[in-house]
Amino acid sequence: LRYIERTVRSNQLQVQHQIGARHALDWSVTSSGVTRREPDRAELTYTRQVSEAGSPFRLLTGRGARRSFLDLDETNLNVGANYRFEFGSAGRSHFAKIGGTFRSTSRDADNLAYGISTTLPASALELPAEQIFDGRFSGPSDSVFFVGSEVRSGSYTADDQVAAGYGMLEFAIGERVRLIGGARVESGDLEVVTHLASGQTVPSRVKKTDVLPSLAINFRPSEMHTLRISASQTLSRPEYRELSETNNEDPATGIAFQGNPNLRRTLIQNADARWEWYPNAGEVVSVGVFYKRFEDPVERIEVGVSGVREALQQTVVNAAGARNYGVELELRKGLGLFGTPFQGLVAFTNATIMKSRIEIDDASGSEDERAMVGQAPYVVNAGLTYANASGRLSATALYNIVGERITAAVPG
Repeated sequence: LRYIERTVRSNQLQVQHQIGARHALDWSVTSSGVTRREPDRAELTYTRQVSEAGSPFRLLTGRGARRSFLDLDETNLNVGANYRFEFGSAGRSHFAKIGGTFRSTSRDADNLAYGISTTLPASALELPAEQIFDGRFSGPSDSVFFVGSEVRSGSYTADDQVAAGYGMLEFAIGERVRLIGGARVESGDLEVVTHLASGQTVPSRVKKTDVLPSLAINFRPSEMHTLRISASQTLSRPEYRELSETNNEDPATGIAFQGNPNLRRTLIQNADARWEWYPNAGEVVSVGVFYKRFEDPVERIEVGVSGVREALQQTVVNAAGARNYGVELELRKGLGLFGTPFQGLVAFTNATIMKSRIEIDDASGSEDERAMVGQAPYVVNAGLTYANASGRLSATALYNIVGERITAAVPG
């Protein structure tokens, strides 16, 4: 039984200045906020012995009833500015751009949970919750219900600041080749402090300054063909919840998730090449290859825990590294060539075939030589769109399929 209330707020101011014919300046301020209230969630877990024919469902005696109270508040402030300067001749114009941004995020999250265990006989455990907890089994002397705080529940606060500056240059080498290069310097300071119901305080901090270069070459041998080659370095930081040691259990699966305060940020090197062909307006044929190298990728693993009953718990760890590479195909084609009845129909599809390999270190304990968690071997999207000549009527049919992927690695 649950009730959830959510609110989302976003306010943005953007200003653009055109200074002469070659200079442009823009700046923005964004303020946003999110709240999530779940004031009283009740969970009941009934089980039965599948090995016994006709076995009834019974409420779990060991904290099969659970009450939790969840509250989240998050605010975000983001300011940024960019300056662009154009130079060169009209036929071979070049662009230089510099800018900076600062983002500050604050989050308060409470997650208090209480388990209810009971000594009721088996016959009483088969009753619906409305009868088990209506007071008939509660007496003035002998109690059959016991309420206990779950020691891994609690609250956490997160303070996240990111300051970054960048510079880039887009340079035309002749009429058909453009070179785009630059670098971004990003300094992040993320601090998460967890207060467990047991009274323990667990701090976590991810603080790092990184240089993120990028380089791309766009070559257009004709008006209908484009070849793009690029290389860059990016990063990914842990989520706030992944850094908090609070424990959250999914009542449907019985799997609990607990964060890891020792996580590090992930550094990613990217390289890709893509050929694009535009046979007609609104049509495209594209083939691309990509390669990614991960340093300290975050992986979700399963660990066994024991308590009132055997259960599964998931957590996250940093692996030593990973590789991901593959091919991506994209096609968008009008079907009017098949006759008048097919006018207005456009078929489109994109398919990605990829392979990944994770490098396990001793900290994770997972088996070696496997795919990355969450990485499917293939993804296919396809669809058919119809729009009449006036554009007032349109319809789209979509199809999507994703290959099997690992949701959490099992330690080997």
